Amino acid sequence: MLSGKVWPAHPKPLPDELLSSWIVRVAEANAIKLQTLSWMLFGNELSPWNRDIDRNPPRWLIEALCQHTGSSDEDVFQTALVTYGGILYPHRQAVGQLRWILPIRNYGMRHKAFGQQFCPECLAKDTIPYFRKQWRVALFTYCPEHQVELHDACPACGSPVVIYRGDFGRELKDARPLYVCHSCGFDFRSADRVAPVFFSPEIGGLFHEMLRSLLLPTGKNEHFDLGFFAVLHQMTRIMVMRQNADRLRRHIAGCIGCDAPPM
Repeated sequence: MLSGKVWPAHPKPLPDELLSSWIVRVAEANAIKLQTLSWMLFGNELSPWNRDIDRNPPRWLIEALCQHTGSSDEDVFQTALVTYGGILYPHRQAVGQLRWILPIRNYGMRHKAFGQQFCPECLAKDTIPYFRKQWRVALFTYCPEHQVELHDACPACGSPVVIYRGDFGRELKDARPLYVCHSCGFDFRSADRVAPVFFSPEIGGLFHEMLRSLLLPTGKNEHFDLGFFAVLHQMTRIMVMRQNADRLRRHIAGCIGCDAPPM
């Protein structure tokens, strides 16, 4: 803290905050454009935004954030999706699909996939709106706190959610906050609230306990572990494969007494 390198404003990560969300808030707190901050630190060659930093943050980014925010290495580490390693997937990998982690498919500073979700009720009730790690996990189709379905695109224009493009091509005074669509300006906090639907109260209870387990500190999961999530992932994978002619999905739908939902 006495190095002279800590920025004037250095907010700490909020509970379950995603790394990219925290960096956006740090830039806003210091009244500087996010791209300007990135260029000052790393130049063009090491821009953080041409990769999925939430999934696999580079070491140079973690070290810079620790140095300039006064945060510990562990504080920064906890904002990344690598904390799900050993629970949702067996080990960290730099490329390829990561089990249960929704892809965003970076193309420059754009997203080509809809892997960034959000809960409008969380954003509306936050004193300081921010994006959660859980919103990048495929199992979180709804918010367990507010019991509303998550959105994975802007409800107004259909664009992928890209929270770090709010000041891109704009003056700082015209920058859009991270809870506003960078493309059309829609306020995500006003998105529709739709309650999740379960085939039975028992399935709803199981799903809720499963999500709750993922919000516990690492190592505190008693009933839902890597093996459970591996088998669940394989089951859902087989259910949507065309090779099995939809047999497994229709069989499961018959077991629970409902029509097979459309693909």
